[in-house]
Amino acid sequence: MYGYRCLWIALLACGASAWAQLSAPGGFAPPPASKDALDAALNPIPKDTVAQYLTAVSPARVFRAYQGKNAALKSQNADAGKKIRIGANFPVDLPAATLFTDAITDGGYTVYLGGITSADALGLRLRVDLSELTDADEAWVIDPTAPRAFGPFKRRQGATKGRWLSSVEGDTAVVMVRTTAAHLPAVRVVGVSHFYVGLAEALKVLSCNVNVACETHAFLRDHVSTSVGRLAISSGDTTSLCSGSLVNNPDTAQFEPYFITAHHCIGTVSEAEDSEVIWDYRSATCSPDTVPSVSSLPRSEGEALLATDGTLDGTLIELESVPSGSLGRYYLGWDLRAPVINEDIIGLHHPLATAMRVNHGRVTAINQTIQTGVLTSYHKQTRVVWDEGVTEAGSSGSCLLFDDGSYALTGMLSNGATHTCGADRSGNIDDFTSFRDFYSEISGFLSGTNPPDPIEDTPPGLCPAKAAFENDPEILEKLRALRDQGLLPTALGKQLTAVYYKAAPYLAELVQKSPEARGVFVLTASPFVSIGGAILEQTRHAAINH
Repeated sequence: MYGYRCLWIALLACGASAWAQLSAPGGFAPPPASKDALDAALNPIPKDTVAQYLTAVSPARVFRAYQGKNAALKSQNADAGKKIRIGANFPVDLPAATLFTDAITDGGYTVYLGGITSADALGLRLRVDLSELTDADEAWVIDPTAPRAFGPFKRRQGATKGRWLSSVEGDTAVVMVRTTAAHLPAVRVVGVSHFYVGLAEALKVLSCNVNVACETHAFLRDHVSTSVGRLAISSGDTTSLCSGSLVNNPDTAQFEPYFITAHHCIGTVSEAEDSEVIWDYRSATCSPDTVPSVSSLPRSEGEALLATDGTLDGTLIELESVPSGSLGRYYLGWDLRAPVINEDIIGLHHPLATAMRVNHGRVTAINQTIQTGVLTSYHKQTRVVWDEGVTEAGSSGSCLLFDDGSYALTGMLSNGATHTCGADRSGNIDDFTSFRDFYSEISGFLSGTNPPDPIEDTPPGLCPAKAAFENDPEILEKLRALRDQGLLPTALGKQLTAVYYKAAPYLAELVQKSPEARGVFVLTASPFVSIGGAILEQTRHAAINH
């Protein structure tokens, strides 16, 4: 009976790792050797070919769910905290037979194209079911304003509820499938994100925001800043923007596509898979603020959630790939030492969906606990005050760097006050996730040469929750939230967690070998899954400033 009495304790998710080293240098991947090589990397299908394809597109299917509603949707950002919303998502059902009306031949390919318009949209992102594609099929999405094709997306990339493809500017996107097979590809569009904030729209930022092109530290300006990306997450009924950065594993010869941000930006498997990073959105000159077309910039798609912690507010994901772009691509070094009070510090971020900005400030406190809700709080946070520059909505998840010449990562933006540009800057305060504390959960990825598996890093044989829910990572996400934010912050919760870890191997074996025990476990889990889900949802929508 002891096993059954303790089954609910086993709802806690497993996993821990040891620190391997105290610091690591950054690394730089140079840009392509020539303009032609860069163009080939950014445009795997040449623009001339894409333009020819577009001449064969029949009139687009038009959706009017948010026609005339951009201003009203944009006003919602007033109470959205500083994880800025830019898009409203809605379901559709367009099977291939409805989407594709004609086919063209291009060499060995048969090419199918179908246009989709959301009336009045300033940008679009489409969710497509790729699960029925064959190995001979590849899906693309075309931005007609460039014109540019993003892809290919293959069957293996098909998420459970459909895959969000790359975002495009304007109100129309074109889905394209190329195949060498003699069949109509079984692709289905299942969702649309209507952007009411344009991908290149410069919302009104505070005047004291500092253009990164004005930065006087050349290495920071020209190299380190290329690690920072503008992060879009399509989840539920919204698409939101945050910031984040690439981070380096110095023990491997290659640059792994590891991207670090805040938990409140990405906290679930689906959010990681449904994320997109746009690189190099930055001004070419200090003044005026001259920015490139977003359609021309390098992109990365989310691949997997590697680790996330709602108590610390940190997340590490893996991207599918990282293009170096015209500037090259930097991977941040990191340092596990604690910042010193009054130590100089640097921030790089994308406020209000705009081009990259840079901040300079000082550490004012470490190991802070910040209350974010009745049952939720962030722990071990580093507080800074900005002497130059500010952060705003969209800056969440951005990097905090030591200003000692190493530019090593020490935190990710979690929350903070509403900033102003007045003479008194003492209120321009932000709180950052402690990288040194989060590192214990991600050290296997940032050191050594054998990273843990992103899904099964803890064997189900040692973790009853994984044994019971090995095919449902979303439930495990909720149970981790219950552990991290509902139990561990309390003395009783810590005691229960300790009991669980001691009993976990026995309970896992019980769940695996006994269908009755597994049934009791799943039944008992239901209310705790609901609590964990509520905590997760409260964290995402807490009244935080970033």
